[in-house]
Amino acid sequence: MTRRSLGKTSMSAKKSYCKLRSRWDGPFVITNIFPNGVVQLKDEHSSSTFQVNGHQIKPFHDGPAPITGDMEIISLMELAPPDGTT
Repeated sequence: MTRRSLGKTSMSAKKSYCKLRSRWDGPFVITNIFPNGVVQLKDEHSSSTFQVNGHQIKPFHDGPAPITGDMEIISLMELAPPDGTT
């Protein structure tokens, strides 16, 4: 394997990695919606704005709400009755 072919291999690996990684860092704030379906988004961290097709955006959910208060444990397995009883 020559040095030249090694460089080509690493470049092709870098290209495939760039294709697979997510381009979204979010969450973003919608600042404007245009009539043609374009949505202007603002990055909260850098305060930069950019425009994307409205079909490419998805709603952001923080995740499940934390459980407050006492929890009751429910067993999903039914206990077998003692021998000789039905």
